[in-house]
Amino acid sequence: MVAQGTWFIQNFPHILTGVVWFIKNNLPYILAGITGVGAVIAFHELGHFLFCKLFNVHAPSFSIGFGPQILKKKVGETTFSLSLIPVGGYVEIEMGQTEGMAKDRSIDSKTYFQKMCIAWGGIIFNMIFAYVCLVGLSMSGIPSNPFLMHKGAYSIKKLVAESPAQKAGIIPGDRLLTVNELDVSGHISSLFQALEPLAHKEAVVTLERNGETKTVVITLGSRKVKDKEYGVLGIEEFLFPSLKPVSFFKAFHQALTLTKELISSTAHSLANAFKKRSAEGFSGPLMMISLTIASAGQGIKLFLIFLTVISVTLGVLNVIPLPILDGGRILTFTIEALIRRPLPEKIVIATHYATWILMIFLFIYLTIKDVKDLF
Repeated sequence: MVAQGTWFIQNFPHILTGVVWFIKNNLPYILAGITGVGAVIAFHELGHFLFCKLFNVHAPSFSIGFGPQILKKKVGETTFSLSLIPVGGYVEIEMGQTEGMAKDRSIDSKTYFQKMCIAWGGIIFNMIFAYVCLVGLSMSGIPSNPFLMHKGAYSIKKLVAESPAQKAGIIPGDRLLTVNELDVSGHISSLFQALEPLAHKEAVVTLERNGETKTVVITLGSRKVKDKEYGVLGIEEFLFPSLKPVSFFKAFHQALTLTKELISSTAHSLANAFKKRSAEGFSGPLMMISLTIASAGQGIKLFLIFLTVISVTLGVLNVIPLPILDGGRILTFTIEALIRRPLPEKIVIATHYATWILMIFLFIYLTIKDVKDLF
């Protein structure tokens, strides 16, 4: 993190110039991207809020974003606000006994089932958002994209200059079939798994070009994460298959399949990151907004696809049992139900503060990393 910070300070003038240029030339897409991310976050928080209303739990405030408030309006007993930093949000929920508030308006007074509904509400709504988007996209046709990695054939769209693949004669349009006799044609993840242990090693790759099968021998390059090297071919971008429009009823089934695959791949990626104890595969809020802006500039379908990915990612991340995430509440409510008493308040407060500190450092690290990757 120190090295990242040093790089940021040294290049700050160039970064500032780049930011001004980017804003000036992409303002409509920036507004669309921020609105899209805000909508996903708002829908997540709406899940918590509606379950609070359903079970008569007092929710004093509903905020999209953090930091200074830009807009604020009180509707009924809830103050709705839009804050300056649009990378999060929260619904304030009555936890204990506030003076003048009926005891049964607190979440602490509710049954375990009701608490679980409120805690899972945001995650459930994230998946509903993704599913509804995918139903609509399925009926109109899903274009080739790098976000929904459908099972099936994929081809090479762009190579890194002077990469091992380019030096071996691989060209855009080629379809990779096998790596050292391992079938990698059916799903992109099988290619990455086959390449992983082959850093600086020779590999026999078969590919399809214009209907003909060819075989090439490639000495792979490497990508280092922590102290481990992973084999790479040097392919910058893949072209994935598009999905043709389907009927109204088939769209519901296809959307369900795609949603399940997206949840599974997101959870798998997250588990791998924790297993490798590395944040290299993560992107921070700046990269998230940047990619959303880029997708907005490529048409409404790719924009909706990317918002779908963000929604599922937000839902999966919130399952992690950290005190400041929904998973932390789920774990706390479950422990309290098992031991039949509230957890000591000092322990709850201490874990919240510790988690917030860790998250702030992670936020700073990922933001600097995003800036470095972008510039």
